[in-house]
Amino acid sequence: MLSDEFAQRIRSARPEALRLPEAAYASWDETITMIGGERIPSGAFGRSGISRQAFHAHVRALAAQSANVRLIKRTVTELPEQADLVVLADGAGSELRRERADRFGTSVSAGRTRYLWMSTPSVIEPCFLLKDLGPGPLVVHAHPHAADESTLIGEADPDTLSALGLLGLPAAEAELRLAALFRSELGGAPLTARTAGWQPFRTVANRRWSDGRTVPAGDAAHGPLLDRLGHRSGHRRRAVSGPMYRRTRRSAPGGGRVREHPAAGRRADTGGSRGEHRVVRAAVPR
Repeated sequence: MLSDEFAQRIRSARPEALRLPEAAYASWDETITMIGGERIPSGAFGRSGISRQAFHAHVRALAAQSANVRLIKRTVTELPEQADLVVLADGAGSELRRERADRFGTSVSAGRTRYLWMSTPSVIEPCFLLKDLGPGPLVVHAHPHAADESTLIGEADPDTLSALGLLGLPAAEAELRLAALFRSELGGAPLTARTAGWQPFRTVANRRWSDGRTVPAGDAAHGPLLDRLGHRSGHRRRAVSGPMYRRTRRSAPGGGRVREHPAAGRRADTGGSRGEHRVVRAAVPR
């Protein structure tokens, strides 16, 4: 997910970087908070979701076309000896950063709230949804990340998840249970978990941004975007109702229009990624 302002900066520097197919984009100007039957709109200040798989493939193709880039696809377990600059961009759970935690001054703290990062082959309106399920609220942050796919991040405290029988479930069972709980909002579309079970929210901080010729970037340096959107810890215990509606979105960051696609009966591309990450503070903005 990226802002229109940031997308414009990318286009100004490298116009080809965001020239992806229309189906790889979804864009919006408004986010809806759904609480107790209310639909509370707030400005999203121009945001877009991009298919992670499509963007990765596009960037790799651009790199392969450059005469000044030698593209090597392999798992990196140690820093290359002959390099003027090494950029660590292996995510919030970065193993390469962890090995140099003392040099970067890295600290990682875990909160109480747990989350499950999921995707669905359905276009869902960007929203925060609080669903009161009895033992406590289950909070969902949802947004499209392609023309026919969306990201859903479910959040709740461990006591609520345990009371609902969701904590500790295998991913396949959790997907089915949550898809049933949000059947009306999903329109019957399936869910696919993109994290290995319910994870605690982790805050990653580095006192230093470099170690000699090594520099962390992206989530490896400062945690993912959601931590910087102003989410606060603690949920409001209020009932929720109201559907998530499909809506037409404006132009994509790479230019052109994004059109609606029917939900596909297949496993959706991820808007998040598997592994030990997500550094957000749970809840709906106050």
